Amino acid sequence: MKKNKKSIEEKKLEKEADEYQKNGFLSKIPYPVKALIIKFWFFGAICFFVFMGTGFMVDSNFNLLLIGGLVSGAINDIACYNILNVIDKDGKAKNYLFFRKEKVWYSIPINVLYHMVVFFAFGYSVYYFKLWTGTEENWFLREPITQGLLLLGFDMLCITIKNLIVKLFNKIKSGRKIKE
Repeated sequence: MKKNKKSIEEKKLEKEADEYQKNGFLSKIPYPVKALIIKFWFFGAICFFVFMGTGFMVDSNFNLLLIGGLVSGAINDIACYNILNVIDKDGKAKNYLFFRKEKVWYSIPINVLYHMVVFFAFGYSVYYFKLWTGTEENWFLREPITQGLLLLGFDMLCITIKNLIVKLFNKIKSGRKIKE
Protein backbone atom coordinates (compact mmCIF):
# COMPACT_ATOMS: atom_id res chain seq x y z
CA MET A 1 0.00 0.00 0.00
CA LYS A 2 2.82 2.39 0.70
CA LYS A 3 4.09 1.93 -2.85
CA ASN A 4 0.77 3.05 -4.35
CA LYS A 5 0.55 5.95 -1.94
CA LYS A 6 4.11 6.97 -2.71
CA SER A 7 3.55 6.82 -6.45
CA ILE A 8 0.42 8.94 -6.10
CA GLU A 9 2.37 11.48 -4.05
CA GLU A 10 5.20 11.47 -6.59
CA LYS A 11 2.72 12.05 -9.42
CA LYS A 12 1.21 14.91 -7.45
CA LEU A 13 4.64 16.49 -6.91
CA GLU A 14 5.56 16.08 -10.60
CA LYS A 15 2.28 17.69 -11.64
CA GLU A 16 2.89 20.58 -9.26
CA ALA A 17 6.45 21.02 -10.53
CA ASP A 18 5.24 21.00 -14.14
CA GLU A 19 2.73 23.74 -13.33
CA TYR A 20 5.53 25.94 -11.99
CA GLN A 21 7.84 25.18 -14.88
CA LYS A 22 5.30 25.85 -17.63
CA ASN A 23 5.14 29.58 -17.03
CA GLY A 24 8.84 30.14 -16.42
CA PHE A 25 11.06 32.25 -18.62
CA LEU A 26 13.48 29.41 -19.33
CA SER A 27 10.72 27.05 -20.44
CA LYS A 28 9.98 29.36 -23.38
CA ILE A 29 13.55 29.17 -24.72
CA PRO A 30 13.98 26.37 -27.28
CA TYR A 31 16.23 23.50 -26.22
CA PRO A 32 18.85 24.02 -28.98
CA VAL A 33 19.43 27.60 -27.81
CA LYS A 34 19.81 26.47 -24.19
CA ALA A 35 22.17 23.66 -25.18
CA LEU A 36 24.40 25.92 -27.28
CA ILE A 37 24.55 28.61 -24.58
CA ILE A 38 25.47 26.07 -21.90
CA LYS A 39 28.15 24.47 -24.07
CA PHE A 40 29.51 27.91 -25.03
CA TRP A 41 29.65 28.94 -21.38
CA PHE A 42 31.59 25.80 -20.43
CA PHE A 43 34.08 26.29 -23.27
CA GLY A 44 34.52 29.95 -22.33
CA ALA A 45 35.02 29.09 -18.66
CA ILE A 46 37.63 26.48 -19.54
CA CYS A 47 39.45 28.99 -21.74
CA PHE A 48 39.32 31.56 -18.96
CA PHE A 49 40.61 29.31 -16.21
CA VAL A 50 43.07 27.19 -18.19
CA PHE A 51 44.41 29.55 -20.86
CA MET A 52 44.15 32.92 -19.18
CA GLY A 53 44.80 31.49 -15.73
CA THR A 54 48.19 30.15 -16.77
CA GLY A 55 49.09 33.27 -18.76
CA PHE A 56 50.23 31.42 -21.88
CA MET A 57 49.02 31.99 -25.41
CA VAL A 58 46.87 29.28 -26.98
CA ASP A 59 48.57 29.10 -30.36
CA SER A 60 52.09 28.46 -29.17
CA ASN A 61 51.80 25.94 -26.37
CA PHE A 62 51.25 22.24 -27.07
CA ASN A 63 51.04 21.39 -23.35
CA LEU A 64 48.37 24.02 -22.78
CA LEU A 65 46.21 22.50 -25.51
CA LEU A 66 46.72 19.09 -23.94
CA ILE A 67 45.67 20.36 -20.51
CA GLY A 68 42.72 22.23 -22.03
CA GLY A 69 41.53 19.04 -23.73
CA LEU A 70 41.91 17.01 -20.53
CA VAL A 71 40.02 19.54 -18.42
CA SER A 72 37.36 20.12 -21.06
CA GLY A 73 36.71 16.41 -21.61
CA ALA A 74 36.34 15.71 -17.91
CA ILE A 75 34.26 18.81 -17.11
CA ASN A 76 31.96 18.34 -20.10
CA ASP A 77 31.37 14.69 -19.25
CA ILE A 78 30.79 15.30 -15.55
CA ALA A 79 28.95 18.63 -15.58
CA CYS A 80 27.86 19.93 -18.98
CA TYR A 81 26.42 16.69 -20.36
CA ASN A 82 24.50 16.08 -17.12
CA ILE A 83 23.01 19.58 -17.25
CA LEU A 84 21.97 19.05 -20.86
CA ASN A 85 20.36 15.73 -19.93
CA VAL A 86 18.49 17.27 -16.98
CA ILE A 87 16.95 20.11 -19.00
CA ASP A 88 16.09 17.76 -21.90
CA LYS A 89 12.41 16.86 -22.10
CA ASP A 90 12.12 15.42 -25.62
CA GLY A 91 15.31 13.40 -26.13
CA LYS A 92 17.14 16.14 -28.02
CA ALA A 93 20.27 16.02 -25.85
CA LYS A 94 21.85 13.25 -27.93
CA ASN A 95 22.23 15.75 -30.78
CA TYR A 96 24.51 17.91 -28.62
CA LEU A 97 26.60 15.25 -26.86
CA PHE A 98 29.54 13.47 -28.42
CA PHE A 99 29.51 10.35 -26.27
CA ARG A 100 27.55 9.64 -23.12
CA LYS A 101 27.28 6.48 -21.03
CA GLU A 102 26.26 5.94 -17.43
CA LYS A 103 29.59 4.35 -16.54
CA VAL A 104 31.99 7.22 -15.90
CA TRP A 105 35.17 5.16 -16.38
CA TYR A 106 33.91 4.29 -19.84
CA SER A 107 32.76 7.68 -21.04
CA ILE A 108 35.35 10.10 -19.59
CA PRO A 109 38.38 8.69 -21.49
CA ILE A 110 36.51 8.84 -24.80
CA ASN A 111 35.33 12.40 -24.16
CA VAL A 112 38.82 13.47 -23.04
CA LEU A 113 40.32 12.14 -26.29
CA TYR A 114 37.58 13.82 -28.30
CA HIS A 115 38.07 17.17 -26.57
CA MET A 116 41.83 16.93 -27.08
CA VAL A 117 41.15 16.64 -30.82
CA VAL A 118 38.82 19.66 -30.66
CA PHE A 119 41.35 21.73 -28.68
CA PHE A 120 44.23 20.81 -31.01
CA ALA A 121 42.12 21.71 -34.05
CA PHE A 122 41.27 24.99 -32.34
CA GLY A 123 44.90 25.73 -31.34
CA TYR A 124 46.33 25.02 -34.76
CA SER A 125 43.61 27.01 -36.51
CA VAL A 126 44.43 30.00 -34.27
CA TYR A 127 48.13 29.53 -35.01
CA TYR A 128 47.60 29.42 -38.77
CA PHE A 129 45.15 32.32 -38.65
CA LYS A 130 47.79 34.44 -36.95
CA LEU A 131 50.39 33.36 -39.51
CA TRP A 132 47.98 34.21 -42.31
CA THR A 133 47.21 37.67 -40.91
CA GLY A 134 50.89 38.26 -40.15
CA THR A 135 50.42 39.61 -36.66
CA GLU A 136 51.32 38.16 -33.30
CA GLU A 137 49.85 41.01 -31.26
CA ASN A 138 46.30 40.32 -32.33
CA TRP A 139 43.72 40.76 -29.55
CA PHE A 140 41.29 38.58 -31.48
CA LEU A 141 41.15 34.96 -30.23
CA ARG A 142 42.90 35.76 -26.95
CA GLU A 143 39.84 36.11 -24.78
CA PRO A 144 37.24 33.56 -23.64
CA ILE A 145 34.30 34.78 -25.73
CA THR A 146 35.85 34.26 -29.16
CA GLN A 147 37.72 31.17 -27.96
CA GLY A 148 34.47 29.71 -26.61
CA LEU A 149 32.64 30.48 -29.86
CA LEU A 150 35.38 28.92 -31.98
CA LEU A 151 35.57 25.84 -29.75
CA LEU A 152 31.77 25.54 -29.88
CA GLY A 153 31.97 25.71 -33.67
CA PHE A 154 34.59 22.94 -33.84
CA ASP A 155 32.65 20.88 -31.30
CA MET A 156 29.33 21.16 -33.13
CA LEU A 157 31.03 20.42 -36.47
CA CYS A 158 32.48 17.19 -35.05
CA ILE A 159 29.20 16.24 -33.38
CA THR A 160 27.28 16.88 -36.61
CA ILE A 161 29.69 14.64 -38.52
CA LYS A 162 29.34 11.97 -35.83
CA ASN A 163 25.53 12.19 -35.96
CA LEU A 164 25.55 11.88 -39.76
CA ILE A 165 27.81 8.80 -39.57
CA VAL A 166 25.56 7.21 -36.92
CA LYS A 167 22.48 7.96 -39.02
CA LEU A 168 24.17 6.44 -42.09
CA PHE A 169 25.14 3.28 -40.19
CA ASN A 170 21.61 2.97 -38.78
CA LYS A 171 20.16 3.37 -42.27
CA ILE A 172 22.51 0.71 -43.66
CA LYS A 173 21.73 -1.57 -40.72
CA SER A 174 17.98 -1.19 -41.16
CA GLY A 175 18.35 -1.78 -44.92
CA ARG A 176 20.10 -5.10 -44.24
CA LYS A 177 17.29 -6.21 -41.93
CA ILE A 178 14.68 -5.46 -44.58
CA LYS A 179 16.54 -7.46 -47.25
CA GLU A 180 16.88 -10.48 -44.98
